[in-house]
Amino acid sequence: MKTNKIKKIFTQNTDKEIEALTATKQNKITTIILFVGFIIWFIWIFFDYLFAYNVWLKILPIRIIGGLSFLFGYLFRNKLTYQQKQHIIFFSITSALAYMFAIIDKQSFPTYFTGFTFTTAITYQTFHINRSHNLLYSLSTISVFCTTYILNTYTIVEILGGGGFATLSILLLMIFIADNNYHSNIEFFRNTLTIQQQKIDIEDKNKSITESITYAKRIQMSILPNEEVIRKNFQDVFILYKPKDIVSGDFYWFAQHDEKIVIAVGDCTGHGVPGAFMTMINNNFLNQVIKEQQILDPSKALTSVREKVIYTLNPHQNETYIKDGMDISLLSIDTKTFSVEFSGANRPLWVMREDTIEQLEEIQGDKIFIGYDEDWQNKNFHKKEFTLNKGDRIYLFTDGITDQFGGERDKKFGKNNLKQLLHQNFYQPMRIQKYIIEETLTQWQGNNPQTDDMCIIGIQI
Repeated sequence: MKTNKIKKIFTQNTDKEIEALTATKQNKITTIILFVGFIIWFIWIFFDYLFAYNVWLKILPIRIIGGLSFLFGYLFRNKLTYQQKQHIIFFSITSALAYMFAIIDKQSFPTYFTGFTFTTAITYQTFHINRSHNLLYSLSTISVFCTTYILNTYTIVEILGGGGFATLSILLLMIFIADNNYHSNIEFFRNTLTIQQQKIDIEDKNKSITESITYAKRIQMSILPNEEVIRKNFQDVFILYKPKDIVSGDFYWFAQHDEKIVIAVGDCTGHGVPGAFMTMINNNFLNQVIKEQQILDPSKALTSVREKVIYTLNPHQNETYIKDGMDISLLSIDTKTFSVEFSGANRPLWVMREDTIEQLEEIQGDKIFIGYDEDWQNKNFHKKEFTLNKGDRIYLFTDGITDQFGGERDKKFGKNNLKQLLHQNFYQPMRIQKYIIEETLTQWQGNNPQTDDMCIIGIQI
């Protein structure tokens, strides 16, 4: 039983992963010490000549043997474990010192004890030493003093007084610290492995979430109308659709009923996944109201959509209401007469006419949110009516473009910059306008993150 207890004290099992991390680190350390130590052995020969001239020839063989031990340890470093390399380093130093202490004079004790303390302390602090090896190295250290006492003519008092007691005290302290360092290293490597595993888990979860959201993007894109379908009904069209994240809280919508074409650009609350959910809800309501119920009047359509949003998100009419919803521009165009009906919820419609290109008409929507507010039942949408001519251009957009931060002063892009951009490129084909807007926004944004989802549709009548 006592044997098992003693064995337990000196046997410290570690995980294979921890041992692998230890080996990687210690192999680098011991390899460097073997290489540098090989050189230092021969530098010590020079110091022996300076400080122990009367015995330096006697010390020379053990210096050469120590240097060659380090050299062979370095040459065969890939075939040795880090513990074997530690043994070579430690026993080469202690053997050499034991031999030297046996032959040097009393006056040289302080110098060699200082060197002994320094080199041994470094090995204790540098190496990853388990308890059984720590005991082995401790006995090896103490044997230096025994060898000095047995083979030299000096008494134990003279040896201790010449620096041995200070050296022995420091080395005993190093033994205690080395044992503590061993446990600290084990804990450090264990924490490292935990962090690595957590990193892998997070990366796996992030990959899984990203893949799910990327697939959700395919679903979201499937509800958006095909640009070519819209293009067939007008002279020219561009659509710039740029989510802030993988999926977007912005969306555009299209329907055709007889001679009327209905187009909308919506900006739902939030962006990313929450915003994308809201686009699905609002897209569905537009389908119900306009395509199925054939409510083509924009103001009536928005009123109906608002009711559906409020009652869908708040089915039980609790005291706490969900106030998610959207801002939207909604217009219908008669393809024969080019008469336009427009209603907006916090979003405008921009009109640029070919005969007055210097002017940009901003047709304001109502300051009403498609969603719940305390006085929503007393707020009504208004319909704006006007007529377009061939060659005129209209633009529907969300605030993600004008709210983008950037430029030299890190300000919002703003409506004025967008208006100026459209004025300057009025006669450009729509695809060129899209390219110019996109490039200008990219330059404006610089290193700033994208502020919000972006969507703009340009239509040439």
